[in-house]
Amino acid sequence: MTRFGLSSCFYKDDVICMLLQRLYRLKQASRVWNETIDKHLKSMGFEPADAGPCIYTRGEGEDEYIVRLYVDGMVIASRQKAVITSVKARIAEKLRIKDLRRARFILGIVINYDMEHRTLGISQRVYTESIIKKFDQENANLCLTPLEPGVHLTKADQPQTRPR
Repeated sequence: MTRFGLSSCFYKDDVICMLLQRLYRLKQASRVWNETIDKHLKSMGFEPADAGPCIYTRGEGEDEYIVRLYVDGMVIASRQKAVITSVKARIAEKLRIKDLRRARFILGIVINYDMEHRTLGISQRVYTESIIKKFDQENANLCLTPLEPGVHLTKADQPQTRPR
């Protein structure tokens, strides 16, 4: 008799097999991953942000850095490249990681860096076009965004999300 996907040659009536590790794509695997990375990030001095359970911060102002978790991946953000390298190394001490370098595309968002002008731009054009096509709205009436084209926001325009 075959049980739980085990062939009969490995199964005996009085033997129970116990997995020593969670299998990828099982619903329990994501919980175990989250518990593991949460514990490790906290041991590194990160704190979960009020903005959401998958955002961790450490430091303040110019020295602040952020880790954002996405299912089984993460993005590390900081003004200092050395800090990002250090955080990656500390995470790699406990977990097997694959460094994909600078993020260019995350969850339907294209990220454009202009190092010369020290700017970062994001675009959801591809994602937006896919949604428009999915819901058959290619011929719908256009509505301009509430922000006029060409408006440049400064740091003074940024709302304060938490006291500094």
